[in-house]
Amino acid sequence: ALGAAPLQPHLDAIRAASDKDAIAALMGQRNAGFGSSFFGAYVSDDQKNPDTYALYLSQSGLGLGDRQMYLDEKFAPQRERYVQYIAQMLELAGWEAPAANADAIMAMETKIAQAHWTRAESRDRDKTYNPVKLSEFEARAPGFPWATFFEGAGVGDAELAVVRQDTAIPKMAAAFAEADLDTLKAWLAADLVDSMAPLLPERFVTAHYEFREKFMSGQPEPRERWKRAVSFVEGVMGEAIGRDYVA
Repeated sequence: ALGAAPLQPHLDAIRAASDKDAIAALMGQRNAGFGSSFFGAYVSDDQKNPDTYALYLSQSGLGLGDRQMYLDEKFAPQRERYVQYIAQMLELAGWEAPAANADAIMAMETKIAQAHWTRAESRDRDKTYNPVKLSEFEARAPGFPWATFFEGAGVGDAELAVVRQDTAIPKMAAAFAEADLDTLKAWLAADLVDSMAPLLPERFVTAHYEFREKFMSGQPEPRERWKRAVSFVEGVMGEAIGRDYVA
């Protein structure tokens, strides 16, 4: 019933971002909200000391999910369809030059994909355990406003973060530094609409389903809205409901 109105405060914040510090702050905030970031920050049990929790930092930022989708020639049809989908998301957001921005976003994500570790590398529990003090990130991975990002994510008071893909992070920070500000803003906008689309009116739901579920996953028809609603609530409230259940 609200139409696209729930998108507007988020889109307004993206449009208002005047520099890359503002972009990094928005990326940090997304770790606890809609949309994604170049880097995923989350808290989990410390895999070297399970009696404590640790802040983790991992590679992210790929709308197609995995680096091979960008680099392997056999996935050319998926890449072509993905560019069309990005443009569609930007058009739904009322963003300017959707086709040109979609091409620029794809080029930027391809650079990120080149930096990413493979899935096999990311499963190595020893190689993915690299504690780094938050104060050292600027020197280790220059080009990205780390302090602003961590503050935006609400973890600025942490002493250190366990970096999962340590050689990828500096390359991704460099890709951020090289990226055009307008491309970063368009990326945030398209990614936001993509993440919120299943909760919005039918034109958003249909666009998301046709690409994400039908084209990419082979799902023959969309799930009923009430089932999607239950899954969404379960996803965000699962721990709180589980706590009451255990009690």
